[in-house]
Order: sequence, then structure tokens, then C-alpha cells
Amino acid sequence: MRAAKAMVVFRKELRDAFRDRSTVFAVLVLPLVVYPLMFVGMGLLFGMQRQGEERRVTRLAVGGGPRDPRLLDQLRAEPKIAVVDLPDAERLLEQGAVQAVLEFREPADGRLRLTVLYDEASRGSEVARGRLRAAIEAYQRGLVAERVQARGLDTMLLAPLAVEYRNAASPQKMGGFMMGMIIPYMIMMLVMVGALHTAMDTTAGEKERRTIETLLVSNIGRRAIVAGKLLTAVTMGLITAFLGLCSLGLTVLSGVSIFSGEARHAGLALAVSPAGMLLSFLTVLPSAVLLASLLLALGCYARSVKEGNSYAQYFMMAVVMLAMVTVTPMEPPPVLFLVPVLNTALCQKELLMGVVDWGHIGSACLTTGLLAALAFVFAVAFFQREEVLFRS
Repeated sequence: MRAAKAMVVFRKELRDAFRDRSTVFAVLVLPLVVYPLMFVGMGLLFGMQRQGEERRVTRLAVGGGPRDPRLLDQLRAEPKIAVVDLPDAERLLEQGAVQAVLEFREPADGRLRLTVLYDEASRGSEVARGRLRAAIEAYQRGLVAERVQARGLDTMLLAPLAVEYRNAASPQKMGGFMMGMIIPYMIMMLVMVGALHTAMDTTAGEKERRTIETLLVSNIGRRAIVAGKLLTAVTMGLITAFLGLCSLGLTVLSGVSIFSGEARHAGLALAVSPAGMLLSFLTVLPSAVLLASLLLALGCYARSVKEGNSYAQYFMMAVVMLAMVTVTPMEPPPVLFLVPVLNTALCQKELLMGVVDWGHIGSACLTTGLLAALAFVFAVAFFQREEVLFRS
């Protein structure tokens, strides 16, 4: 009977949520329009920047002495390196007029001594360093081979080992690793955004509209009312996350997002099985209930939607900091799977890589589920105390 009453509240709140323009914007427009535009824009920007760097010819200033003409000839033969002889090369490097400086120093112990100056804060200078290093190493290998041959020895003596390094991870696993650094973070943030608007509108918003009194004097118990509002907030959060992931997937497949170029360059793929998607949903659900319950409690305490949103900002900062841990490519210790929100994000990352660790999933669901139950009790307690609900 109590469940039926909670469903009555749920259906009523869900209808109201889709009538509210701000909620519809947060649930539909943000994940379906704003985020894809953001990723496409970033993808186009980075793509143009990368193409510009690949086409750009490195200006290399040469200084010092005595110089090695053979090395300079080899550098001039490089199609992406333009050797220039300019005074005050270091100042020109600081100004960006040249991308690197090659200084010849006095030889010592029969060896040519070089100093390469570059600006690590400049992407173009970083590219110049890589090109210059490759050219100098090729010149060095040629010199060594000449000296070995001059002594009547085989150049194969310089390479007694033939080592081949191959990545044993499948393209699907590598794709999951790459996407696992952003998708878990996005899931938690989208759940938070979707639940936030609904939770605040159904609590603090109803206080402002003075419609909450009508609900309180009905024959529906406070616990059923909170349960119905909680179901609405959780549903909106999950819908937001689902739509956001769908739009992200379509954006990646379009080939112009920030991730598409990296995926094509590394030959990556992303494939999640239906069982993996189900496990992903089951691990997200406790965190969605936890976040929605805490947001409902904040909405009950707040006197207005504006005040509730200001409280929620600090709450969102904590969620962001926890979810951001998945962006780092670290191996998480087992204790992190006991931390709410973070444990869900870490499980999402593992599932994207095709790893199903029942210990981690069980720890995350159990810990977050218990905290979600406590948060629900906390929200009900706030809703039952009229001095909190109607504080002025």
C-alpha cells in the first residue's frame, strides 16, 4: 500500500518535472546538444592544432662553434627543419621567432659536444625538440657505423639484440582504458546534474510555490512522499546520464570529437557487452540513490531553490573531486572501492576495459547501498520535522 502511494507521488512529480523548462534543459538539452557541441568543438580545435604542428616547418637557430658541417648538412636535408644562422638566438627562442637553438661547444675527448635549447612551455618547441633529437640520433648512428666499418668490423656488433615490443592488450581494452578516463566522470556528473534540478524543484521549489502543504495534508505518509520524490530524482539523473552517454557515443562515431582522432591514431575500439551494460547500471544505481537522497535532504533544509543550489554547489565540488580520480591512469588500491561515488566511477572504468571484478563490484554496491539507505532515512527525518521543513 505504501509502495502504491509512493508511485502516485512518483508519477505526479515526473509529470511536473517534464513540464519545468529548467529541468528539461538540464535533462535533455545539456546532454543531447551542449556536451556534443563541446566535444566536437574541442575535437576540431585540437585537430586543427595537430595538423598545423605537423605541417609547420621548425626554425632552428645555430650558434657556437666550431661547427660540424656534416651534421648541419643532414639537418638542412630534413624537410621539416629550416636551419637559420641568427645572432642572439636565445632571445629569439623566448620571443618564439625560432623553435629551437643548437649550440656547438668545444669538442672534448674526441667527441662533438652539443646543447639543444628549447621552450618546454611551447608545443611548437616541443615538436622541434623531437625532430632535432631524431635527426641527431640518426647522425650519431651513422658516425658510429662508419667508425666500426673503418676498423673492419660488422655493424651488427652494435646491435646484439633484436627486441620487439608488442602491446598484448586488445583494441577494445585499450579503447576502454582511454574512454574509462572520462566516461565514469561524466556518468557521475550527469547523474548529479539530472538529480539536482529535480530534487530542488520537488522540495525547495514546492516551498516557494506553496504547494508542498497540499501534499503534506494528504493521506500519503511522509516516507512514501520522500520515496516518490526520490524515485523521480533518481530517474531524472539516470535519464540524463543515459542521454549524455548516447550523445557522447554518437559524437565519437562521427569522427570529429576530441576522442575520435586519438582512437583512429591508436587503432582503438570500444565494445561493451549487454552483461557489462547491465552491471554498469547496477553499480550506478546505488550512487544515484545516495546522491538524490542527499540532495533531497538539502532541498528540505533550504528555504528556496537559490539557497538549495548554493548548498549543492559545495556538494557537487566533492563529487567532482572524487570522480576526477578516474581521470588519472593509476592502479586504485582496494580501499578506494569503499569510498562512495569514487567506487562507482572506478567500477565503471574497469567494466569499460572488460574487467569484471566481483570483489570490487560487491564492495562498491554494498558500501554505497548502505550509505544510500542511511541518506534516505536522513531525508525522511528532515521531511518529518516541520521546524526544518518550514524554517524561516
